[in-house]
Parts: sequence; C-alpha cells; structure tokens
Amino acid sequence: MSVQCLQCGIASKRESGLWCEKYQFSVTEVDQNAKSDCRYFMEVVIEDGEPLSARQHLMLKENELASRKMRGTV
Repeated sequence: MSVQCLQCGIASKRESGLWCEKYQFSVTEVDQNAKSDCRYFMEVVIEDGEPLSARQHLMLKENELASRKMRGTV
C-alpha cells in the first residue's frame, strides 16, 4: 500500500480497509496498483471541524485538474 493512500482524502474507510473512490478498488497492503505519484492524491480537507467525505474530495480534485487543462495561451 502506498503511504499516500493512507493519507489521501479520496480514499474512504470501509470495514475491509481503504477504498479508492477514483479508481474503484480496495487498497490493500499487498496491492501492486498503488502508486506513490498518483495525480488524484489530495490532503484531507477539514471544513467546520469535520473532514469532507471521500466523494467531496474527489469532486474538488477533479475540478482542480479540469481547471488546469483550461489554462494556457489565449
């Protein structure tokens, strides 16, 4: 398991472990798919004293990545 997956806001905690909301797979300790340089990694955002849900983190990150694509010369 990537260290990033443990601290990622997009990974939701489930009874069986962590679940990556973006790539839709269970993150296990022997997982070979875990990437240390995932472009969807996002620090946990705390709003009003509570962390946002994994789905909310995913929406924020997707909007951030989409806005980067729109930048450029005009």
